[in-house]
Amino acid sequence: MARRLQHFFAEAETALEFEPQHFQQMAGLVCYYDTGNWVYLRLSRDERLGKTLSVLACENGRYDEPLGQELPVEGWGRVYLKVRFERERFGFAYSANGKDWQPIPLRYPTYKLSDEYCRGLGFTGTFLGLCAQDLSGARLHADFDYFTYRPLE
Repeated sequence: MARRLQHFFAEAETALEFEPQHFQQMAGLVCYYDTGNWVYLRLSRDERLGKTLSVLACENGRYDEPLGQELPVEGWGRVYLKVRFERERFGFAYSANGKDWQPIPLRYPTYKLSDEYCRGLGFTGTFLGLCAQDLSGARLHADFDYFTYRPLE
């Protein structure tokens, strides 16, 4: 589920309960242009660290995991996720309680999710949304409590 980004300054937020059993199960908040251009703050499982957050990205079909280190959130029943757009850049944050936010130490140029940047005859615009996958085939579900979009201008 996703909605179009309509403001230069805006944020979207969600909270989810998700207990992945392995790395093939993930859910979170995505900034999406098309199948070849997106940035995904996702909750999953690391063999050593347990439940973790990380960032996955795809730029014109080139996959990346730019954060490098997974962020441990083992033992958190509910995880709050946020993305904030500030005209030229956007970034993510996470929280255990929805009040005390920890920024993800990455910022992305907004133009990389635009019609002008993405190859081909794109015209979708940028979308912000909820995302969940179970690539193992076990059909593990994620429980999203809400999704809010708020203009900041």
